[in-house]
Amino acid sequence: MKTLDTATARRVFRHLKDAGMVMALDDVEGMEEKNLMAGHLSAIFADWSGAQELLLASTDPLAALELRRNLLHWEQALSLATTLAPDEITVIAREYAQQLEFDEKYSDALTLYDRALQKSSTTTSLPPILLEEHQIACSAGLTRMTLRLGDIARGMKMLSQTGDKALLTDCGGILEGLKQWAESAACYERCGMWERAAEGWIKAKNWPKVGTLLDKTSSPKVFGQYAKAKEAEGQYAEAASAYEKARDYDALVRLMVDRLQNIDGAVAIVRKTRSRESAKLVAKYFMSQRDYQSVVEFYLMAGMGSEAFELAQQQGVMEHYAELVKEDTDQATLHNIATYFETHNQSLMAGRYHLLAEDYTRALKMFLRAPISSDGKNIELAIETVGMAQDDRLTHVLIDFLMGEGDGVPKDAKYIFKLYMSLRQYKEAARTAIIIAREEQTLGGFVPTVKFE
Repeated sequence: MKTLDTATARRVFRHLKDAGMVMALDDVEGMEEKNLMAGHLSAIFADWSGAQELLLASTDPLAALELRRNLLHWEQALSLATTLAPDEITVIAREYAQQLEFDEKYSDALTLYDRALQKSSTTTSLPPILLEEHQIACSAGLTRMTLRLGDIARGMKMLSQTGDKALLTDCGGILEGLKQWAESAACYERCGMWERAAEGWIKAKNWPKVGTLLDKTSSPKVFGQYAKAKEAEGQYAEAASAYEKARDYDALVRLMVDRLQNIDGAVAIVRKTRSRESAKLVAKYFMSQRDYQSVVEFYLMAGMGSEAFELAQQQGVMEHYAELVKEDTDQATLHNIATYFETHNQSLMAGRYHLLAEDYTRALKMFLRAPISSDGKNIELAIETVGMAQDDRLTHVLIDFLMGEGDGVPKDAKYIFKLYMSLRQYKEAARTAIIIAREEQTLGGFVPTVKFE
């Protein structure tokens, strides 16, 4: 390599299977000027100073400048450009400034952005379109660095002269980092970033500004913060509207109950959202009004099952409690409900809940103990119980009852028919139907049509 025998070097590196070196030598091979070739070879071996010296002595000294630019050796590149290519200083200065900005060396970056912008007015190396883009990039860099260094007033003045959304977004982020909330919000608002603008105005506590942006955002966070501010100001209706848009239903219910006295609205929300915390608030209100049925309902929604049961016992609203829980509760609770009704001599109700708890023996006992109503509801339920139980012992107990074994009063034969139908004993049901028909004929009554199911 030192003898510039690139052909031999290529063969050696190919033998060593070093494809990278082979490709690098391919680029060098064919160069006729020795200093130029030697400079490139020195660069291949990372001898940057040697490469620069040789390239400067070659017929293409600009290759030394290109080398330093490619290596991001900006100080050396600027120094070389001063003598070799003054027109390139403006671009190199901007590229160097961008690197310094990335490295958070903002003061040095500011100086170089300024230098790049000043030099751009005299350069002839860039076509008009690229020159304009270059100058915009330099001005944007100057603005960012001005803000980074804390000169907020000057930076905002510079921003007022641009409509560049990317720059406004960048500067909004810079100003956020500096906790300049109003200025960052103004930047975001100018570039149409409504949510971030609203958040900035919230932090700046500029509520009128926030209000102007609410129609342009759907952020729950923004509406939630605005709602809290309006509540603190005593503007409860406006706060409630904002809480609703923030989907903060617990806060909305609290406001409706404590401040707006809109109990119906609060109840509707809790029934829809099933929020436990909100249900507790509503239950507390109804407790103050001694509306115990409503308290029981919202205790249940709040997951306060034990409290709901105890209150139902204490305040005599067990029927309401039972109706609310019967479709979605355990057998133990159904048994407790039935026991309550049993101890309060509400045999029909006790039977219903023993039946739901699948305690067929006690259910039948309660139905047979209940007074016989005009519609015979207790007997109908007793028949249903026996049909579900499919227990011969219970069947005989009911038959004895219907035949009047206990009180000496036989019950209407239609109940025997219904019992057999419930037990799917269709032959016995048919015989009973015939007996009923004959009795009707004997009494001169209308013979009903019996429908077998």
